[in-house]
Amino acid sequence: MSVGFLSSLIFAVLFGISALAKDSYSRWEIPKAWDDDSVKTICDGSDSRELSEDKFAARVLNKRNSNGGCSATLLANNCMVTAGHCVGILKVIQFNVPESRDSKAIPSALEDEYQVDRSSIVYGQTGEGNDWAVFNVMENAITGLLPEEAQGGFIQVDYEVPEVGQVLQISGYGSSERPKSNFAQQTSFGPLVSMEASGRYALNYRADTTGGNSGSGVRNAETQALIGVHSHGGCYSSDSTYNKGTSIALNSRFRQAVEDCLEVSFVRVANP
Repeated sequence: MSVGFLSSLIFAVLFGISALAKDSYSRWEIPKAWDDDSVKTICDGSDSRELSEDKFAARVLNKRNSNGGCSATLLANNCMVTAGHCVGILKVIQFNVPESRDSKAIPSALEDEYQVDRSSIVYGQTGEGNDWAVFNVMENAITGLLPEEAQGGFIQVDYEVPEVGQVLQISGYGSSERPKSNFAQQTSFGPLVSMEASGRYALNYRADTTGGNSGSGVRNAETQALIGVHSHGGCYSSDSTYNKGTSIALNSRFRQAVEDCLEVSFVRVANP
């Protein structure tokens, strides 16, 4: 093999990698939390998540028949939130997702599927406490409805700093060893352990998650109000470990993006 050929080959590989790195929305980008099994995310040794039917929790996919991706939450009409590191695959949103079959994810009905308006995406992605995205989806191609109309409501947002010790709820589409649950919707509960500020704005909690849960809404289990989005693992049997999300109240850019999405794009009508 000639030196000239090797030089050309090396240049081609490096050029390809460089071009891919510049394209933050590349179809080849895989969410880190989905692809990394080395990070502990089950807090007390056994998975406490149960299959659920939360009508405001959606699955995020690169394309309709993908077997895994991220999670998202409906705020109002067509305004939604997920994790910033999920932006690369943020193209298709599915509600009312069926249970999986033999560990294979089953797509939702076409009437429950929405295309993401990629031009609407606003996000932060610099690590724990700043890993969030706010975006809009388009009308369903069959029904002409937006998610709030189809799902019969939306999630309220709590802009107040949450109290340590309150029970949190996380509903999303994480992986599972249980065939029916793998990348189907599951819900876990756990306490808020602590919060971080000074540039990190992280929520630390002991609620079970796995890869695919990235972007799941972190909610006050009592009020059902959204306080953040899940993004990172790290929880195992030690009480000093926890999974992490980004706080809406503490992260001013995230909060502003949520407020802008709700104010500019929609007229919110409170449920009677």
